Amino acid sequence: MNKKISILLLILTLCAVLTACGQKKSPANTTKPNAATKPTAENKTANSKLFGANLLKNGGAESGNSAPWTSGDELKTFDYNGGWGDAWQVTPPNKGEKFFYVKVSATTPSVAFSQEFDVSEINKEIDAASVGYNSGAWFGVRGVAAGRLKVEFYDANKALISRPKEDTDATEKVTSANKPDDVTLIEKNRSGDVPAGTRKIKVTLEFYLFEEISKENEGESPLADNLSFVLINKGDK
Repeated sequence: MNKKISILLLILTLCAVLTACGQKKSPANTTKPNAATKPTAENKTANSKLFGANLLKNGGAESGNSAPWTSGDELKTFDYNGGWGDAWQVTPPNKGEKFFYVKVSATTPSVAFSQEFDVSEINKEIDAASVGYNSGAWFGVRGVAAGRLKVEFYDANKALISRPKEDTDATEKVTSANKPDDVTLIEKNRSGDVPAGTRKIKVTLEFYLFEEISKENEGESPLADNLSFVLINKGDK
């Protein structure tokens, strides 16, 4: 009996050895990662966070203060329902709860607030004339004063890059001839190209008295809301 068991075990062992020998060896995995999927410096630049987003911080006054706009102690915020209630005729569709306002007068006929952006990381696209911009805001007139949004471009030496004329990179100036009614905000936009050599961009919110107004004007409080400045990669189609 023991002899039969030994023979059976021997047969089973031989079968196992023959089966193992008959199996083909799988080739080693020599596939290399696709190098094209690795982000290059060029791709990172094209996908810069500077493109496609509103670069202005607190463009809608919703923080309740003026930071980070410069001269913030003069730029005020106010609630839409704080004084006029339902008297508003036209407002931005996504106005939020607050807007900016400021005091201008004969002694201070214009005031300005700005934000600056370093755009040196997209210098290749800028110098290839592949970067444009869209800027805009909603402005309200109080009597004889209004506002506009201006854009200035500076090179690596912090020198202003000249443009053909003053209003090339500014929203249309509201005047006594084209002003809207009180308690009304109107949208003004301007698009343009970022000039080659630009390494810093300055966006300025400017409020002003109408030029023809008497020097005895005691003051007005023009309004602004939903300010935006967006860089566009024109080569990204």
